[in-house]
Amino acid sequence: LCTAFSCCASATMSLVPRALSAGATRAASFGARPRELTLSKRLPSRAHRVRVRQGRGRLTVEMGLAEQVSHAWKGLVTEVERQPTTQKKVVRAVQVIRLILIELIGIFSAIPYAIRANNAHKTSGKLVKTLIDQARYGEELRNTVDVYRKADCSKSSASPVCLFVHGGVWATGEKWQYAPMARRLAEEGNVVVIIEYTLYPAASADAMVGEVDAALEWVFQNIGKYGGSPDRVALVGHSAGAQLTNMAVWRRALRGAAQPQLSVGLAGVYDVAEHFEYEFNRGVSEISTMKPAMGGPGGFDAQSPTLLARSVAEGTLDVQDLPTTILLHSELDVTVPWTQSAAYSRALGAAGYESFFLKYPNGGHGEPVLSWWFQGDQRSGDEVVGVPKLSEGTVPPVGDPLPELQQDLVELLRCSQDPSFRQ
Repeated sequence: LCTAFSCCASATMSLVPRALSAGATRAASFGARPRELTLSKRLPSRAHRVRVRQGRGRLTVEMGLAEQVSHAWKGLVTEVERQPTTQKKVVRAVQVIRLILIELIGIFSAIPYAIRANNAHKTSGKLVKTLIDQARYGEELRNTVDVYRKADCSKSSASPVCLFVHGGVWATGEKWQYAPMARRLAEEGNVVVIIEYTLYPAASADAMVGEVDAALEWVFQNIGKYGGSPDRVALVGHSAGAQLTNMAVWRRALRGAAQPQLSVGLAGVYDVAEHFEYEFNRGVSEISTMKPAMGGPGGFDAQSPTLLARSVAEGTLDVQDLPTTILLHSELDVTVPWTQSAAYSRALGAAGYESFFLKYPNGGHGEPVLSWWFQGDQRSGDEVVGVPKLSEGTVPPVGDPLPELQQDLVELLRCSQDPSFRQ
């Protein structure tokens, strides 16, 4: 993605629904008095309450967006200036402008989804009552979680758990943007945990991996009081989030820590150097925040799960305990090609780990986490309002099942305890 405009898209998704649904007071982050939200915060020694000023948090995010836009502009200039001739500079500039226009169209088309996601985050289900709890898993400002569960989910339920880590080029993303997906998975009987983590430039990718690791540990220690089973945890990541989740399970394996039952990657980046080359060929390598988030090219290998698996296969690294890894990817994804998932799955298999790769003919990069609907969704005619259209068609009519990839994810979470699961 062109970072500057993915950042703008995140800002649009964040600010537009708040302005529409909560009035100008909440939307005006700089002029309004910040609303305070009490979150429970658990430390090793005791549990206590802390105050998080949401207004100040939004100001921090907006300052980060300004830095990201500045980084993207410098990258854009670098991308054009490194062309050897004036003619090639013009061609490259036109190519970049085309990408910008595509991203702008994406921004405006995402506004209905942003409104829908924001409403889904703030309200309980109309037909299936869904509870949304908030908590903290660490010390940093963004170390927060939203926990979604059905109202009849008690401490004795021992329900399967989905811990989800969002993507966003390691630089954007908020929990509420994935509320429709979380609500639907909760309706299916899961306890769903959506996390936020510190973003670039405030944190490196390595620090983000540490925060995902801490969030997983929080789930193991606390999910029982929300009705989830610590023995039935699926760690799910999308795009950059899939890179973080898979690095987290490798980090835990290296120190012998408890692992989730499943590690599920959706359209993830697993070989950073290879993806940088892909971005270079698309003309966005200097605009993307991937390279600086990794600490430059020198940090690519250390943040690549595929290379870790190859090291085990070659006998230069000894790691015993990895969870079953399932990688899902659309063959139409042009942001992160499906070959990333295929190569990682092959590397895991060569190293002796259990891995499955599922490729889908429909959808693009964002559909796995955006094309979700749930009971009580607002509908217009035969379409769900605010659900992005699939790459090759329209939203399925009322009563039709979820798209194939999403339906498979639901089934993976539901059937993972069944003895015939692997068949």
